[in-house]
Amino acid sequence: MSIDQHTAIEREEDFDKDAEGWHLRWEAEINAARKAHEKFRIQGVKVVNKYLNDNDDNSDIITNFNLNLFHSNTKTIRSLLFGRLPVIDVSREESDPNDDLARVAAEITERILNKDVKRYSQSYPAALRHCLDDRLQPGLGQVWLRYEFDTEGEEEEERITAENVCVDYVPWDDFEWSPCKVWGDKRWVSRRVRMTRDRLIERFGENKGKRIPLTKRTGDSVGDEENTDDAAVDAWQRADVWEIWSEEHMKVFWYCKGFGEILDIKDDPLEIEGFYPCPQPMTANTTTRAFVPKSDYMMAQDLYVEIDSLEQRISLLTDAVRAVGVYDKSAGDIARMFKEGLENDLIPVDSYAAFAEKGGLKGLIEWLPINDVADVMLKLTQRRDDLIALLQQITGMNDVMRGGGATKGGPAVSATENALEAKFSSVRMQALQDEFALFATSIMQIKAAIIAKHFQPETIIKQSNMLFSPDEQYLQPAVQLIKNYEDLTWRVKVRTESVAMVDYASLKAERTEYIQGLAIFMQSAVPLIEAEPSTMPFLLEMLKWGMAGFKGSDEIEGVLDQAIDTVKKGLEQRAQQPEKPDPAAQKEQIKQQGDRQKEQAQLQLVQTKAQADMMEADQAHKQRLEEIEHETSQTLVGEEAQMEFNMEEVTHSTDEAIRLKEEEGEIQKEVIKTKPAGKSE
Repeated sequence: MSIDQHTAIEREEDFDKDAEGWHLRWEAEINAARKAHEKFRIQGVKVVNKYLNDNDDNSDIITNFNLNLFHSNTKTIRSLLFGRLPVIDVSREESDPNDDLARVAAEITERILNKDVKRYSQSYPAALRHCLDDRLQPGLGQVWLRYEFDTEGEEEEERITAENVCVDYVPWDDFEWSPCKVWGDKRWVSRRVRMTRDRLIERFGENKGKRIPLTKRTGDSVGDEENTDDAAVDAWQRADVWEIWSEEHMKVFWYCKGFGEILDIKDDPLEIEGFYPCPQPMTANTTTRAFVPKSDYMMAQDLYVEIDSLEQRISLLTDAVRAVGVYDKSAGDIARMFKEGLENDLIPVDSYAAFAEKGGLKGLIEWLPINDVADVMLKLTQRRDDLIALLQQITGMNDVMRGGGATKGGPAVSATENALEAKFSSVRMQALQDEFALFATSIMQIKAAIIAKHFQPETIIKQSNMLFSPDEQYLQPAVQLIKNYEDLTWRVKVRTESVAMVDYASLKAERTEYIQGLAIFMQSAVPLIEAEPSTMPFLLEMLKWGMAGFKGSDEIEGVLDQAIDTVKKGLEQRAQQPEKPDPAAQKEQIKQQGDRQKEQAQLQLVQTKAQADMMEADQAHKQRLEEIEHETSQTLVGEEAQMEFNMEEVTHSTDEAIRLKEEEGEIQKEVIKTKPAGKSE
């Protein structure tokens, strides 16, 4: 089946599954993608030339004096977005202080990822800078990740000696993808690699490597993919080889236009989640109509062109503002004023009367109307300044340059109003910072996945340099968690903390706040520990829980774990072994015992005295009772005797009365009835 760039594919079965069939398939795909994105590439070259103030291309901007505000704005935004190297933050997903395996696995991954960033000569920081430049100029920035390793030994005993994940910068015009409306709908991505003959033979073998056509670029065409800029052309002939990652086939293809067959096919080499070796590119001004970037410059192109046109006119009028005029040729002596006239010098004039009749100098000289030219320049300058202000407002540079301050010439504002204005006016810049941070994070997430999938456990431990860390006991289980990347993603997150200008004041305030909170906690905890040492592990666990929410606390948590274990072991040993007597404590104890004995003796003396007093009081009480009893008995005896005497007196009187009555014989029966009971004769 023959295919050209205008052929539309109907079915997968239209292509044979051999080398020639795959070549035709990808030739059609690449041609369609290059056609769909051709306008973006042409505009990209134009924007780069504008940035460099190079108008040698077929641009519609033909000026001899340009302000090049686009270059100035781009440099300013670039400085704001990439003010420092990114810091990779790998932490537990839920900040659980007891998940030590996830904490150590996160720290291992973080150390390995930051290793490439901290070494400035490595690929990641340079790739980020190039991608940011491409995003701000033509509108697309992209990288490509590769897994590399070195081996030694024979095939049967071959072992890996070194492993690395390289981050390659992909030039904006060497990246291609399947035409789609949104990035999630893409079917494949590819990058173009320009390879010399030796590299072709080394990569694809001598048979194919010697037959692949080479091209020497001359830079004579912007739209032709076989050509590039003159500055990028060297003495070597090269071949354009496209490395295509097809998600629908889960394979990687290597294609070269004009060769006639596919160069190579491999199954998924990385075997990572997401399949692709690159993140979603940083793109400018994409829509859901088609995922095709459009440079920020093109969105404000009319203003840039108009400003340059006005500046050119102002430049031409500036050259015209000079003392130029015409004079009467017959009065040739007038010209001598400008050629021979010195300070305080007079020049003679022939026929002065005729010269005066013609109105003197005013009648013989007509000057260029400089005032009119200056007035035009003033109006052009005002118009240019208005356009610049409009451009800065549209691009958002007005807010960036003002920094949230009061508008020039406007009323003064308070510090609070100024701070609020600065906060809300930086929303657009914050969006760019978030976009760049997300791109940098996506790169590191792919890199972490490749490390987890392919690195040997020994390599992971070696590159993390954690053999002598406080968490050495967790290294092997943590590495196993890293190797099981699907479980790791649920417990560990990878993100780029900052790639913009760092706010040292906020960083200092955050750490100061933590130290203050720690000091308050310790002040409250020390008295409790002194009163009850067994509460120390509990308090340290609370401290560890609070620390888990702070950035950069992972390493300190390992130290806290050791402290907690040490305290627990110490408490267990104290419980099992008797405490050694402290001389000072023992002396104090003896003193306290003496004091207690003295107190007990005094108490016993008081008790004895009290008992004697009680006995004496009891004896006196008994004696008094006996006296009372004796007195009572004596009284009773006297009273009884008196009663008996009284009874006898009564009886005697009664008997005497009865006798008298009997004698009289009147009441004998009554005497018998009234006789006392129990009275014996």
